[in-house]
Amino acid sequence: MSKFYHITAIFAVVFLSFSMCEVEAQNHKYIRYAKPDSLRPHTEYADSLLTTVLYPINEASLKLAPPLAAAATELNEVLADPDRKLLEVWVLGAASPDGPEVRNKYLSRLRATWAVNYLRKTTKIPDNKLRIEVLGEDWEDFARLVKRSDSPYRNQILEVLAKWKSPVDREYALRRQNKGATWAWLSSDILPELRSVRFAIFCLYDPQVIPATPRFLEPVATRSADFAPSPFHAATSAPVTGVVPEKEDPWRISIKTNALFYAMLVPSLGFEVQLGRRWSFDMLGYWSPYNLFSSTRKFRIFGLQPEVRYWWGEPLVKGHYLGLHGHVLGFNVQMNDGKRYQDPNHALWGAGLAYGYAMPLGKSDRWGVEFTIGAGYAKITYDVYDGQRNGRFLSSGTHDYWGITRLGVDFSYRFLLNKNRCRR
Repeated sequence: MSKFYHITAIFAVVFLSFSMCEVEAQNHKYIRYAKPDSLRPHTEYADSLLTTVLYPINEASLKLAPPLAAAATELNEVLADPDRKLLEVWVLGAASPDGPEVRNKYLSRLRATWAVNYLRKTTKIPDNKLRIEVLGEDWEDFARLVKRSDSPYRNQILEVLAKWKSPVDREYALRRQNKGATWAWLSSDILPELRSVRFAIFCLYDPQVIPATPRFLEPVATRSADFAPSPFHAATSAPVTGVVPEKEDPWRISIKTNALFYAMLVPSLGFEVQLGRRWSFDMLGYWSPYNLFSSTRKFRIFGLQPEVRYWWGEPLVKGHYLGLHGHVLGFNVQMNDGKRYQDPNHALWGAGLAYGYAMPLGKSDRWGVEFTIGAGYAKITYDVYDGQRNGRFLSSGTHDYWGITRLGVDFSYRFLLNKNRCRR
């Protein structure tokens, strides 16, 4: 009997030892294992094996990130274990495809950088074991989530994705679909899942060290080659240094001219600057320094018309907007009544409200056209002179004008202005 008990005890110890090893391996929730002959955990992975940290809209940092804190604890265990070979920690920053594309890529970079800096503060991971990938607008995950949903708008959304390739066109079409009902569903059920950082801790699988069967990364190609991170190689892993170059939120600027002014032989030139996600500042100037076909017809003007705009689309690129504009105009005008009307150094001034719509010309989103109309008030003060050369002064007057104060078909060319900086 004593021999039987000894044998039973030995089997129990062996069983418990293997069980404890298996539990230890399974408890490492955030560690992923790669086989020695397939060291490409970045280009072949299953989405279910990546941990996701969600961010509020337009935010790039978090006060609390429990998954990241738990992952840091596991990472410290790996770093303290000489038998467990750390390959690298991979961090992917992403953003939802609503709003300006450049802004979203910048936001996704900030999110990934914040997560990496968090790991630096809470672990002793070497810089050459960290890798940041910046995805920007995650349209592929967007499509995957829509396909898995049971939404009544599912097929319509997928048709938009198939028809339009430009992010601007896709967002614009989805916002207008079903009188906004589609976008409302996307905003509540899909877009929050894309404002994220995804990460995983990659270790080399060694059956002698880890007897339990770990969860391997399945070779599921979920991303196109355009978005796939670089193939992993331990000796050439791109380090993330202590100073990460970042880009500020870029300014989109356009240079424009109003085609309608040329019909009156008045050249015009202006510019518009994006001030934020919904706001822009527009300035239009026009100047006419010459006579109209005769010395008795003068149309000499110089005017400026600044306007602040609020957009319901992508500023300067596509969408509707409302504008609040002012105007100031100096003039020296003579037509066919034999009298010349000139501002007495007070000029014309006033303000008004405008509505407009902008759209891109071509696929590059560089060239565009906008249509605008506005109405408001103008105060006109003028002196009247005899139309002859050095004509005598006749009278003065004022006029209060209510009516059209802005009308235009503006053609524009857009470019981006970035300021580089470093974030520590």
